[in-house]
Amino acid sequence: MGKNRSIIASRATHFRDKRKSKPAMPVEVQIENIMRKAQCRMTVTRHGKVTKIVEPKRKAKITCLESPEMNDEQLPMIVDRMQITDGQISDAEENDTIDISSKTGEESYWHNEENMTADVADNEQEIPVDDETDDAAVFSMFDIANILAIFKLKENVSRSGMDSLLALLRILRVKNVPKNYVTLTRLLMNEHLLSEGTHCSFCPTCGKVSRAQACMDKKCTGSGKDGIVADVKFIEHNIKLQIQQILERETSLNLRTSSTTPITIIHDIHDGQKYQQILKNETGQFITLTMNSDGIEIQSAKNTSVWLLTFVINEIGRSKRFHLSNSIIGGIWPTSSKPSKAQMQEIMKLIVDQLLKLEKEQIYIIRVENRLEEICLKTFLLCTSADKPAVTLIQNTNESHGYYGCFRCVQKGKNISSNPGIEGKKGSVRVYPAWSDNVDPPELRTNEQYDKFIQWFKTVDIRTIRTRNEKEKFRDDKMGYNGICHLRKLKWYDVGTSISFDSLHTFYGGVARRKIDLILSYKHREADYSCYDQTDELTKKFDSLKYPYTTYRLPRSLKYFGKFKSNEIRMLILFGYVAFFGILKEPYFSHFMKLVTIAHLAESRHLTQENIRYVDTLVELYVTEFESLYGERNLVSNVHSLYHIPATLSDFGQFMNYSTFNFESLIGTITGTVNGRRSFAEEISNNLNLIRLISLNIVNKKVHPSLDYQLSKMANLKPYRINQSSTVHIEQNEITVKKPIYIEYVDNCDIRQRFNLNENDLIEYFSTLYIKDVRFTIDTLLEQKNKTD
Repeated sequence: MGKNRSIIASRATHFRDKRKSKPAMPVEVQIENIMRKAQCRMTVTRHGKVTKIVEPKRKAKITCLESPEMNDEQLPMIVDRMQITDGQISDAEENDTIDISSKTGEESYWHNEENMTADVADNEQEIPVDDETDDAAVFSMFDIANILAIFKLKENVSRSGMDSLLALLRILRVKNVPKNYVTLTRLLMNEHLLSEGTHCSFCPTCGKVSRAQACMDKKCTGSGKDGIVADVKFIEHNIKLQIQQILERETSLNLRTSSTTPITIIHDIHDGQKYQQILKNETGQFITLTMNSDGIEIQSAKNTSVWLLTFVINEIGRSKRFHLSNSIIGGIWPTSSKPSKAQMQEIMKLIVDQLLKLEKEQIYIIRVENRLEEICLKTFLLCTSADKPAVTLIQNTNESHGYYGCFRCVQKGKNISSNPGIEGKKGSVRVYPAWSDNVDPPELRTNEQYDKFIQWFKTVDIRTIRTRNEKEKFRDDKMGYNGICHLRKLKWYDVGTSISFDSLHTFYGGVARRKIDLILSYKHREADYSCYDQTDELTKKFDSLKYPYTTYRLPRSLKYFGKFKSNEIRMLILFGYVAFFGILKEPYFSHFMKLVTIAHLAESRHLTQENIRYVDTLVELYVTEFESLYGERNLVSNVHSLYHIPATLSDFGQFMNYSTFNFESLIGTITGTVNGRRSFAEEISNNLNLIRLISLNIVNKKVHPSLDYQLSKMANLKPYRINQSSTVHIEQNEITVKKPIYIEYVDNCDIRQRFNLNENDLIEYFSTLYIKDVRFTIDTLLEQKNKTD
């Protein structure tokens, strides 16, 4: 027995020999081997968690207290310094503890439990072994896989980083941790829900796109016919499969039905005229889509971008409509440059082929409360929300700064000098004069107008157009159309009027930015409307303003206006306009307030027909006065586009229903999950599959109940801080309060009398409370903050 109980330097020599040929075993394993041969009962703890129990033949209990700094490679050296004899092992009694320190110069020794209080507090406190109360045993491997998958996407961790994290968790003896990231994803993936892209190629000879690796055009005579095609340029995704993924999980779906009651207040996009037109003419149930197309740079790869076609389902509640898990990817163009007009029309041909099939009834499984039901649904494309460069690609029209460049009407525009009154400076700019009362407004773009153009275009032989006059006549006759727009094939899509107004780039990033730049820029410091000399006073007033607590991005100081993003300009227009009162003189301030009023009405939650008529009047006055106050040179395309705000509000409702702010945020979140330097499209597809599957697991109650709330918040990948503080919910009044605060020198007698409370009743004070989603805060808490309630 003495031979088995001894722990001496020879065993440390055994460890050193093994270390040369094999990797060092974890700390607990090495100690366990020693103690098992010593026949002592041992409890190994790591950071407060019991990780290993060794049951010997005798009842002596030895607890290994390891320092957090100790690693696996240090243990053999530590054991080498231990001076534990057979007699000490024999004299060890129950509840004795052995301390193995990571400090190489410290002697290891025996303690009695009475003297161990300080040592346990300084290292790690022993926890009773109870599997039912051990937190690590509560969560299954499937739970942990869901948590870590969300963590990877939210924190943008690479696959190798996840493998390292999983290895560390396993070393720390966290239970039920997947072996590696591949194992983790296999736990989550469900084959019938996977959405994989189809690689499409462009023929280098005819330019046509094909879902195969060879040109499928029978008329093509080039090398593409033999299977030699250009690199993959576009990856198409199955729209129907993604719709099924969303409908099977989403609980906020609201299928609309026709109503004879006239709509007086517009709350959402389904109250707009375009949606109501479908509702009145279609039989059976349907859903509608809003499409966006935009390019964005990949952060993990310099000078590389992707061009995405994304959709959202309008029948999903607006608060969840633009969530990442509810987004639909139509296709991805994974190249460094945006597609040409011809390439975009080939891409749209593939997308339209899918949408035409979806316009016929398809069988879906939807979630109704807590059960799944089978239903037949039609799917229609309702509108497109995109910036002007993307709209010109989708509609196949002229650029927005060219002749006939407006996306909704055929106003020609004209060229004028970009530097009027300045000798020696050349240059021109295309402007769009204000509409006058005695001249009819330009014709709107419609399907009927587009059809007439196509019929005329087929009869024109472009090769015969040679002289300048012939080219100008040809330009005027085609009114900005450049060729076929495949979206015209869709039942409820209008070429022109189905394009919604772009509030991000056109209104805030275009018109509002130009207005403030004229007022504050050094270039216009001598103009009558300039406030350049009052910049310091304006900045002081602007910086003292407070904004709603729901504000996501607070604007920077006004002296950095040149670097403002569109969202900061939005805050300036909606809330910061008061800083210009008393500084910007008349009539420029009144003109500025017309733009502010238009923004408030277009962003309002409840929009009436009277509001829309008021916006129409304000827009006409604003554009007309803009020319007289700031000169014709500033009547650029963005200012002209203001004329189409009333029609957009009437057709689709408020800006927030289709705003490009939402799509820009969505696309940024999607590409933010990309970590590699190649195969971006595949990585985006895999990440979206993970997000949808995790969201489905939450709805199907497949994860532990304690994880539901945190996972659902994190699944949107928005900035979110995990809240570990206690929260009190007073459900009958729908009031939520946070942790109570301490107030000195408060007499509670008056409060007890007012609310008829006893002396034993507890009174707590709170600085903040929520009634539904509205926050109320005491003034003293907000004195030093830039947000208010």
